[in-house]
Amino acid sequence: MSKLADDSFTPIALRLSTIYGMSSRIRFDCVINMLCGLALTTKKVTLNSNGEAWRPHLHIEDACQAFQKCIDWDINSGELVVLNVGRNEDNLKIIDVAKMIHQNVEGSQLNYLINKDEDDRANLIKDRKIQDGVDTRTYKVLFNKINIVLPDFNCKWNVERGVKQLLNELQYIELSDEVFNRKEFYRLQQIEFLHKQNMIDDDLFWVN
Repeated sequence: MSKLADDSFTPIALRLSTIYGMSSRIRFDCVINMLCGLALTTKKVTLNSNGEAWRPHLHIEDACQAFQKCIDWDINSGELVVLNVGRNEDNLKIIDVAKMIHQNVEGSQLNYLINKDEDDRANLIKDRKIQDGVDTRTYKVLFNKINIVLPDFNCKWNVERGVKQLLNELQYIELSDEVFNRKEFYRLQQIEFLHKQNMIDDDLFWVN
């Protein structure tokens, strides 16, 4: 993207945290969305690891706000601008997010897929990159820069408020087990299905 920069165009690269929140085409393979869906449809907050990995989290409305602010931003630096999008306070361990969801869903249980004979019929919870219960993809991100350089940008949501909102909205639409387990809401599973059906090729282009 840096090659696109010149005196008349300043490209902006937004490095988004892990998105969560309600949308018309929600992805249930994002950690907070998945755990909220599991809690409501199975009464089990099931982790596919020990939960010790760190992740930054970002409400979908704050992600949209960042795009809007960038579109409206009158900037002409002539150089690529790279911004992490999120809140420092929302760098959280997966286990802490799971406990938060568990506490907000009455009657739910906190379980570990690696230690329990949990039912994963649709093979949606397992992750091949997690070995022996350890997810090595663990990281924290600093977000100081975006609050300094991007005019008027400020995350409106924290994870605790966002989790409660998402749970309320999923309950409002009466999320069912059947809908939650549709592979269309899980990116990798859907891509693998389309590939096996010869609907997309090895480069992920549609087959005519």
